[in-house]
Amino acid sequence: DYAMTPAVAVDILTLDSATCPPCRYMVDAVDAAIAVGGVPVERHERKLVNPDGPGWMRALGVEQVPSICIDGRPVFASRIPDRRTLVAALVAAAQTKGLEPVCAPECQNDA
Repeated sequence: DYAMTPAVAVDILTLDSATCPPCRYMVDAVDAAIAVGGVPVERHERKLVNPDGPGWMRALGVEQVPSICIDGRPVFASRIPDRRTLVAALVAAAQTKGLEPVCAPECQNDA
């Protein structure tokens, strides 16, 4: 249950970021946002090449890859968000859960 996790849950649905360049860019975008966002995050890459990948895709309601789901909701489908947009989405999700983001200095200027 995503509502009960003590952090923002981020699922990145990819074919496989090791072999799919757009998937790698999506994973890198999430990692960059996490690094400056100051939000506690549980990040998982859900690879469609793994046996459980298609199940994750169905469970999260994702129709395109790569996609980013935040707390179980598809937020960015087949579109790599800029860092500022992704940080804002993570901060909003944290605030919804009552988590107080601790923004790194660079996210205030560069997010």
